[in-house]
Amino acid sequence: MKKKLYSVFVMVLSLVLSLSLLSGCGGKESVSLVGGWDSDDYELSLVFYEDGTMEMSESLGYDTMNYEWDGETLTVDYGGEILEGFLNDDGSLVLDGDVVFVRVEEISYYPSEDSEPIPFDMTDTAWDAGGIIYNFYSDGTLIIDGEYLGNYDWDGYSGTLYIDGSSTSISYDGEDLYIAGEDGELYLMDYYSAADYDLYDGMAGGDDNGDEDDGGEELAGAYDNDDEEMSIVFYSDGTVVMSDFEFSDEGTYTVDGDYILMEFEGQFPYEAYYDSSDDSFQVDGLDGWFYYVDEAWYTP
Repeated sequence: MKKKLYSVFVMVLSLVLSLSLLSGCGGKESVSLVGGWDSDDYELSLVFYEDGTMEMSESLGYDTMNYEWDGETLTVDYGGEILEGFLNDDGSLVLDGDVVFVRVEEISYYPSEDSEPIPFDMTDTAWDAGGIIYNFYSDGTLIIDGEYLGNYDWDGYSGTLYIDGSSTSISYDGEDLYIAGEDGELYLMDYYSAADYDLYDGMAGGDDNGDEDDGGEELAGAYDNDDEEMSIVFYSDGTVVMSDFEFSDEGTYTVDGDYILMEFEGQFPYEAYYDSSDDSFQVDGLDGWFYYVDEAWYTP
C-alpha cells in the first residue's frame, strides 16, 4: 500500500515540475498599455489603442499620434519628436523622463464640449486657400498672391480681410482656419510658410519688426517681458492686449514719438517709453523690458 501511494506522489510531483518548466519556457508575458492613463502632476491624460495609435489630452485640447511598445520601451512619435517611456515596478508609466502616468478606468483630463479654443495667433504667417497665398503681417498688412495689398483685423478666433474696398471673413474653430468664399461657403486654409518679408518690403515698405518706425509711431506686434512674465500685443487698429498665464485684458493705445500710453477699462493707464534701437520698451511701475517677439508667450 505504501509503495502504491509513493508511486502516485512521484507522478503528481513530476507533473507539477513539468508544468512549471513549460511555464518558465514561455517567458514573461508583455504588459499591454491599451487603455487610459492620467498624470495628475501635469494634468495630462493618455489613451492607448490596439492599432498603435494614441491620444494625449488636457483640458484645452488633444493630439493624436502613433506609438510602439515592445514590452519594455515605449516610443511615441510626437509631431516628429520622439518621446520614450517605460513602466516602473509599481506599474506606473514614465514618459519623457519625468512625466508619470497611472492607469485609470476613465481619463480625467480632456476638453469639455463647451470649452473655448485657445486663441490662434496668425501674425507673420502665410496660408494657402485654393492655390492663393495670403500673407499676414504683424502690422496688420495683408498681401494676397503677391499682387494685392490690403489689411486685416484678427481677434484670435475670427477676423476680416480688406482689399480694394471689398472684404471677406476668416475664422478659426480650434483646429483649422477657414475663409469665406463669394458663395458663402467656408474653405479650408492650409499653412504655407512664414510671411514673406521680401515681398512685404517690395510692396509695403518698412522692415519686419518696426525697428525703423520713427520712434514707435507705427508700433505693432507682440512683445514679451520675462521679468514680469507678461506679454503685450499691439494691433494696427489701435487696440492692445496685455496678458500673462492667468489673464488677458484688451484696451487701447496711442503713440507720441517714443511715448506710449495704454488704457484699460477700470485700471490706471500704463505709460511706456520706446527704444527704437532694439525695438523694446519699458513700462512705468513694471520691472524689466518688453522686447519684440514673433508670437506672444505669456498668454492664458
